[in-house]
Order: sequence, then C-alpha cells, then structure tokens
Amino acid sequence: MPANDFSGAIRSFLIKNMSGEVCTDVAWLKGGQVSLPADLEAINSALATPIAVDDVHPANFGPKAAEVVYWTTPKATVLLRIAKELRFGGGTTALSGEQRQTEQWHRKLLDFLELLGSWEPESEPSPNDYFQEKCIMYMVLVDLCPDDPQRDVVLRAYGNYLKETSREYKGRIEWILPVKLYLRVLRSKSDKVRRSSLDPWLTSSDGNLRIYGELALLTSFKN
Repeated sequence: MPANDFSGAIRSFLIKNMSGEVCTDVAWLKGGQVSLPADLEAINSALATPIAVDDVHPANFGPKAAEVVYWTTPKATVLLRIAKELRFGGGTTALSGEQRQTEQWHRKLLDFLELLGSWEPESEPSPNDYFQEKCIMYMVLVDLCPDDPQRDVVLRAYGNYLKETSREYKGRIEWILPVKLYLRVLRSKSDKVRRSSLDPWLTSSDGNLRIYGELALLTSFKN
C-alpha cells in the first residue's frame, strides 16, 4: 500500500473514532470542548495532513466509562493468590531461580496452568475483562518460569489461547496488543522454542495466524 494511502487511512480511522459517541470523561474533552490528545502530536507529525481540532466532531456524549477492578471476583482472587505463591512461596520475598526449578514448584505451575485453562469468562464482569485478565496471567507465568523448557509450556498454552480467541477479537486492539507482547517474548528465544510455541499458529487453518507465526520465525532479537 502506498505510504500516502496508508497515512490517509490512519487519519480517517482516528477521526472516525473520535467523532462517534464519546465518553464524557475522556482526557481530550475539556468542559465539553474538543482539544487534541497529547498522544496525537507524534502521529500528526507523520501524517500528510495533520488532524486538527475542527476535524473532530463527537456525535454525542455517553456516560463515563465504568471502573472495573480486576482480581476481585471469587475465581480471579484464587488465581491471583496462587500466582503470588508461585512468585513468593507464601512469604514476602521473591523465590530465587533455583527455588523455582524444584519439582514441587514445577508441579504447582502445571496445576496452575490447568486451573487457568479451565477458567471461564462467566465468572468475570465481562468477556473483555476476562480476556485481559487471562492474558495478563499468562504473561506473569512467562516471567516466572526459570528456564526455557518450563516457559515453553506456558507460551504454548498462551499461543493456543490467543488462537482460540482470534476469531472473536482478531483486528481489535484488545487482541493485537497481547499478540504483540507474546511475539516480542518469543523473539529472544531459540528457533526451537519459537517453532514449538508457534506450532498452534503455524498449523492453523487461519491464514492470518499462520502469517503471524511465519513472520515471527523470520525475526529474532537478542538483549
């Protein structure tokens, strides 16, 4: 796609999103008057025709966004407690890598993965909140795993979950951001680990997922 066409598409998309129904508590509305978001400055510098205040015309003003506090439902609270035990072992000091390489810790990780996999969205305020919480928890486990073999088990489970939700969320920022974080973690891993973790995508009937997987295999990043 030519750069000007792409730039124009982004501009139209942003204007459309700021010109529909807008929550009254968005930061760029001051006293009912439109002021361009600060984040838009960097984007405007890359647009052939920058977005101006006069381009933004909210159709109407909706209620303030509801504030949702995560990890407060009964099932989410249990998951958070176990995740803390995996990190702190029941104390207040984080477990060392050596302590997280014991058979007992590994068994607890596998039990937690099974519990996480059986967690259903009906227990949370909304399916979107459940999706975000589950993605967050998978990334916490990725961070906790002390070595690649254990981390690969988590990454593979996470990759499967993102694959399962791709039909519902694909193309939406709620899905794309966790996918980017997942792929960013994989870039620093060995080719073997990446291929194993991406197998659910590489063998998917979804062409877009296969492309994501194949591109991830072409790139690597070493810290």
